[in-house]
Amino acid sequence: MNILVLGIDHEIQMMDAWRSAAMKAAYRALLTSKLQQHGVQFIGEEAPPICQTVGQQLSVELALPRPWRNIDMSEQTRKDAGIYEEQMQRVPIHRPGAVQTHFHLGGFYLDLRNSSHLFCPRIPSDAVRESYMSDRALEGAGDASSIMILCGNFHVQGLAEIFGIHGDNVTVDAVYNYAWYDPGIDP
Repeated sequence: MNILVLGIDHEIQMMDAWRSAAMKAAYRALLTSKLQQHGVQFIGEEAPPICQTVGQQLSVELALPRPWRNIDMSEQTRKDAGIYEEQMQRVPIHRPGAVQTHFHLGGFYLDLRNSSHLFCPRIPSDAVRESYMSDRALEGAGDASSIMILCGNFHVQGLAEIFGIHGDNVTVDAVYNYAWYDPGIDP
């Protein structure tokens, strides 16, 4: 199976996101392009349970063969797995100095473009969530030969590793790789 894992900003994925109209249009165009370029047949997305996402809407508009699926753990499922508290206690660390946005084994660095950055450390329960997300995605994908996973930037590497272990052909990308994207976070 071909799997595109696309790191997203949760503040841009919802239909009613607060990001600028230009950024939301660019995100929609990026997803549409990736769906067509990779012949995607299924979208699995880490998403809030009650909001409609751009990925969900495109899945319907483009009549993908497999229905869109939210692959994230619900709050109750996290509690049942014993990881809720740890997940809720992670605190991104604001640090001075410009650092290019990138994944690292120990976490995710987000360049704030104001000579500072956020470091979001990984915690052990991230692997539990990513295992759950990959299982839900594979279940939803069924016999699809090409799927797209939309997840927070933080989970890209973990999911890519899991899918790679299964022998899938994995491609990773992230919205921060595109000039139109600006996290717009003021520390």
